[in-house]
Amino acid sequence: NTFYELGAQDCNGFLWDGERFVVYTISGKDEWGNKTKPYAVAGERSIALAMGELNKLTTAASKKKFANKHLLIIVGKIASDHSSYFSDFKSVSNGRYGADFSIPDGMTKDQVGMEYGFISVPAMYLPTYEQDIKAYASVILTYTDAQIEAKYADYPLIVKKAKIFREALINMGYIF
Repeated sequence: NTFYELGAQDCNGFLWDGERFVVYTISGKDEWGNKTKPYAVAGERSIALAMGELNKLTTAASKKKFANKHLLIIVGKIASDHSSYFSDFKSVSNGRYGADFSIPDGMTKDQVGMEYGFISVPAMYLPTYEQDIKAYASVILTYTDAQIEAKYADYPLIVKKAKIFREALINMGYIF
């Protein structure tokens, strides 16, 4: 969802501040038509952040978790909108996005997905490019390169894609 798709009528209590919006709540629909209340939405030149929960957060850990939820949406949108920076990332799993697959005896669907370089497998099909971006955005915002290498040591394509993803963001000027 982008802010343009949600529209101002779906935002409660927003303030205009240049090209950033601070809102109390955001509501819209996900890709399956279910009503959602995302933490943030990003359009071509704007970002709306839902801040209604901020006053309920009392610990540094809960505030960091809240901020990471916003960052996850924003980083995913950046990666989606700047595909030229992420062409190497996409090429690792290109041709497999959204594909059906079979599960060999002794393996789980997640293990098969990880063999192909996917962090999570939503169903009996491999993730879409958008789902893959979200998964990798979450991983690089959560773990260091060393932690990713340790956690996914048995899945070299995941380690490779995580490094490519992080490097693409760095090449765009983002600092970790």
